[in-house]
Amino acid sequence: MILTRIFYTSVNLILNKGEEQWKGRKIEQLFFLMALCLWIFYVFQQEMAKYSLYTIVSYNVHEAATFIPLILITAALIWFGYLMVKAVKRQCDRYDFFFLLVLLLTVILLGRYVCCDMIQGSAHVVASVNNVDEQKGEIEIKIEDGQTLVMESPEIVNRMIETDGTKYWISYSWNAGTPEKRTITSIAIRR
Repeated sequence: MILTRIFYTSVNLILNKGEEQWKGRKIEQLFFLMALCLWIFYVFQQEMAKYSLYTIVSYNVHEAATFIPLILITAALIWFGYLMVKAVKRQCDRYDFFFLLVLLLTVILLGRYVCCDMIQGSAHVVASVNNVDEQKGEIEIKIEDGQTLVMESPEIVNRMIETDGTKYWISYSWNAGTPEKRTITSIAIRR
């Protein structure tokens, strides 16, 4: 919807405002499109890294990509500030006010994503599976130190694991707001 609105606004600018006004809008749209591509890359590599898949995006690139949200938030805030100054001086048109709202929404959503991402933890343990509850989609594991944990797991995992005492390498994650709700991210038989 936002991209459609930007497209129609751009066509309107070409038809009504002239070429000089269009050049500035073209640069804004190009930066916005680049930021969108960077964000898509960031989410993609984060999802791959969650499962330790560094074949497409190397670990070094993954580490460098952790700065992408901060760069995008900073750029959006600077751009937002620039448009606010323009608005105060009454040099804005309707497109600038629309883009001001888009930038504000972008900063809020990026900030929320980063905050939620930062409060997530993960752990890797060697454990055996005590019980599989296919109805709830949960398994109960016993870590080597004797501690018992319950965590969510996908249906395919629930059907593959054995409760015969087999040792597994289990990786799981949780949110700091709800540490008792754990989710399996990977599992492998320990040999």
